[in-house]
Amino acid sequence: HRMIFMLLVALKIALGEQEHAEPDYLLCLAGCGSSLEISLGPKKHAAWISDAAWLNCVFLSERIPKFQNLLESLHKSNSAWKGWYEKESPETDASVDPELDLLHRLLLVRAMREDRLWFACDLFVRQTVGASRSRGFTELNLEESVRYTSPRTPILLFTAKHEDSIDLATEFSRSKGRSLNVHAFGEEELGEAEGQIKQAASRSSWLLLHHCDSNQPLMRLVETFLLSSEGSWDPDFRL
Repeated sequence: HRMIFMLLVALKIALGEQEHAEPDYLLCLAGCGSSLEISLGPKKHAAWISDAAWLNCVFLSERIPKFQNLLESLHKSNSAWKGWYEKESPETDASVDPELDLLHRLLLVRAMREDRLWFACDLFVRQTVGASRSRGFTELNLEESVRYTSPRTPILLFTAKHEDSIDLATEFSRSKGRSLNVHAFGEEELGEAEGQIKQAASRSSWLLLHHCDSNQPLMRLVETFLLSSEGSWDPDFRL
């Protein structure tokens, strides 16, 4: 998990001595606007903003000082924000607020354009710790990922908006002669998800859980399962 490590290092550098602020920044990177209720918060100003993005913006405005006027700005400069939101690479565009540094632009991308989060993280890390030290941040090598992980270490695939992790994983597993089971579970299917994970872990199967970013209960289930010491795990199992 080099990417996560380098992101945390870059965050430490960017925040400097402001250790008290780090938890709030990590919460914003985790997208904790999902903990808010759309009906209980400030009224959404524009139809082009999704409910999830709006709640993330509300969370940002409440937690991060530089975003305390974000909601007002979205209202007053609606067309400018809409233009930024619709750009192919919003993480490289500082036009909506030239005073924002890379870290705060990263938080903004996480809040409003989650599909560009990986690229925003890459830009932030490269410009904070240096390109040479962050080399390989966006390079995916499934061969090495499988070799240097264990059955209890999940392999996380972050893909761009128009990329498909299923095709990528299917092609790789086929080249290795491995059986790959692909599932996308809803929150109401946690029992079935747990059964599939346990079944795959007891065999030499590989399991791909698709669209996990919007299913926090499933992620908590996976974390609990991977941290448990119960059951017999096949050494070739990968999640």
